[in-house]
Amino acid sequence: MTAVRRRSLVYAIFIGATAGFWLSVWSWPEDRSGGRAKPQSVGEREADFSDPAFSAGASAADLKSAALRVAKGLVADYPESAEAWDILARTHFNLSGFDSATEAWEKCVALDPRLIEAWYGLGFIAHTEGDHERAVDKLRKAAALSASDVRVPVLLAEELMKLNRIEEAVTMLESHVSGPLASAAALVSLGQAYLQLQQNEKARRTLELAAQIAPDKKSAVYGLATVCARLGDQAAARRYQEEFAKLDAIGLEKGIEAYQQINDDVASTRQIAARAFLDAGRFYRGQKRPGKASELLRKVVVLDSDHIEARKELLALYEEGGRDAEALEICRQLSRLQPDNGDHWLNLGLLRARLGDFEGAATATERALEIDPDNAKYREVHEVIARGK
Repeated sequence: MTAVRRRSLVYAIFIGATAGFWLSVWSWPEDRSGGRAKPQSVGEREADFSDPAFSAGASAADLKSAALRVAKGLVADYPESAEAWDILARTHFNLSGFDSATEAWEKCVALDPRLIEAWYGLGFIAHTEGDHERAVDKLRKAAALSASDVRVPVLLAEELMKLNRIEEAVTMLESHVSGPLASAAALVSLGQAYLQLQQNEKARRTLELAAQIAPDKKSAVYGLATVCARLGDQAAARRYQEEFAKLDAIGLEKGIEAYQQINDDVASTRQIAARAFLDAGRFYRGQKRPGKASELLRKVVVLDSDHIEARKELLALYEEGGRDAEALEICRQLSRLQPDNGDHWLNLGLLRARLGDFEGAATATERALEIDPDNAKYREVHEVIARGK
């Protein structure tokens, strides 16, 4: 097989074999706040990292200012985009209070009333402020847009019960938990509604199911202790009370750790800033502005040196632009950060093959197969590359 033939064959498999991987880029990240890192080299002119937010001594105020500035810049560039306003709203919500977030989310739904995140955000703010009627109104609009968002029925039911509209909450929750997306949180909420209606047998069955799904769900165990006592099953009530006490002690310890992390202003604000830059970078990539997208995504990596999702976005961005050398460097970083992720090794091998390094390509795809020997995609690519060496 000629070198040209080998390259074209590997290129075709690269596009097909990684289609699912590229789609995975769009999932919501779990950001981690990290320490100061030097800008990662991605083979292009460095972005401007002179902002104090990217310095070793960045303060929470520096990070907040940078995050809000990038989100406000987004809506300045795209004032008619509901998605841009949603990014600004979420950044305000996390950094500068409810008034600015409410204003931005109201702008969102004015531009696009189908944006579920905006309705949910408005409902959540009303819930937090204790305005139950307004919360129900906003959350009903969110619920009408999607039956698959499990957050909405739980919060909506809570607000309905606070308004003493318990039967209404039960009807909605029974419909929700009968489907494939029933969650422990929804079952607990339904069990609590049954308790308020004195339907104790239904409450027990529902809460037992919730506890089976999530054994560490304190609210389910507490509800079971209550309903078993009502039903006269004192042995079960004592058992659940003891279980709740154990879970409560564990929860207190975890709560202290979470409180300490949340109250580390610099670390938590760095995480929020990284998310704002990531969302903005994704948005600009969608608007076919790769230079701006790359700049913002590289800044995410400076804010959080271990950030996976930003690197996945950069990888997709460089793939779209045919920038194989830059994409290869991102793959190297991903395989170092997540050495047990076979997709990273697959893509590392495919890019090495595309650049003519078939020995390195075979080594990388062999590593992917070691991680997941039964993966047909990995095996197909490895065999083609191995034959072409």
